[in-house]
Amino acid sequence: MDLLRQEDEPFDYVGKYGTQTGLFSLKIHYNGQFGIKNQNLCYITGKVIYVDFMDTDMFCIHDVNDAMRLLGFSEDKVHHFYFVVPGSEIHSGLMSLSTDDDSMV
Repeated sequence: MDLLRQEDEPFDYVGKYGTQTGLFSLKIHYNGQFGIKNQNLCYITGKVIYVDFMDTDMFCIHDVNDAMRLLGFSEDKVHHFYFVVPGSEIHSGLMSLSTDDDSMV
């Protein structure tokens, strides 16, 4: 089962996840930067990839680190992770993700 998916690859959520309601796809923006566009905070440039088959009950910071390793990022380098609270916009729901407790939204 492939876990990483490019942004433009089609994905049949119903066909893949079926009735397994505890699974989700994590959308990762990387190799870009935060900036202001039309007076709003946004993430500009960079790339997007999805990590599929994430489990809501088991999700932790190690899953993000694992995904970054799969993308070729070194563990020796310091990385800063952020997420947008589901249902929020980046300008009002951007949160730091550095511990497992941070992912319990």
